[in-house]
This record gives sequence, C-alpha cells and structure tokens, in this order.
Amino acid sequence: MSVRGQPLGSPSRGRVEKRRELGHRGVRYTRPMAGIVFLRTAAFDAVREFYLTEAEMEIWLEQPGIAILRHGNMLIGFHRQPQADLDGLITFFYETREEVDEMYTRLRDVATGAPKENPKYRIYHFFATDPEGRKIEFQQFLHAVPGVPAIGPTHGA
Repeated sequence: MSVRGQPLGSPSRGRVEKRRELGHRGVRYTRPMAGIVFLRTAAFDAVREFYLTEAEMEIWLEQPGIAILRHGNMLIGFHRQPQADLDGLITFFYETREEVDEMYTRLRDVATGAPKENPKYRIYHFFATDPEGRKIEFQQFLHAVPGVPAIGPTHGA
C-alpha cells in the first residue's frame, strides 16, 4: 500500500501520524495514536489496588466500574465484570537492571522466580502474578530499542 506513491516503511514517510491525512469521518490526526487494552476483572478493588501500589501504575482515567491505569506509555483498563480475563501477559519494561531488581524485591511474594537473563530475547526479567492470577512480567532490554512516544497527560481520578 502506498500514500502519494511512497511505499509503507519508506524513510521519507515520517511519523505514524503522517501516514493518513484523514481519519474516521474526515477528522485530521494531529498526534500519534494510542490505545487501551481492557481486561475484565471479577476482583476490581483488589486488582486496582495491586496495580496502583505494587506495580506502581497511576490512574489515567476512572469511570463507573472501570479503572484505566498508566505505566509510561502503556494504558490498561480494568472493567468490573463477573468473570475475569486471565489469558495473555502484561509486561512492564524498565531502563535498568536495578529497576527490575527493585520490582522483584517489592513483588517477591507473588514472583514465580528470581530475575534472570534470557539470552534468546536479550532481556533481564522475572514473572509474577496479580491477585486474580494474571501473568505479569518485569523486564529490561539488554540491547538498544527504539524510543517509545509518550501519551497525553493523566486525566485525573
């Protein structure tokens, strides 16, 4: 696919927000697009508190029965429901090994093992579980990675 004759991925194409001039219903995109991953939770209060206090996320936006939490550029929405979504993996990444070790110290009781290097993926990481049993990972990349754009400001509680 191309825009104005330039193939996708062309070095002269610019940032993601410039790939399409018009979005839904003719609205112009003026900033990079972001997204939210929503997960159902049957233990809303415990899950919300765990991610705020133990995983050090912050509130981005709250609505009735929904808490959208932020860690860097990651947004996760937890939605109060009778059954929880427990598949998948939530990964938090950090710039240093020391930050991963600090998170391990904080989460030792719910960690499934100590931090270690994974040479295949060139990461330093450990796994843990949240109060409903979701698998979560805390890692540092051991190689250079592209910059990650920030998202807008916190919208308040």
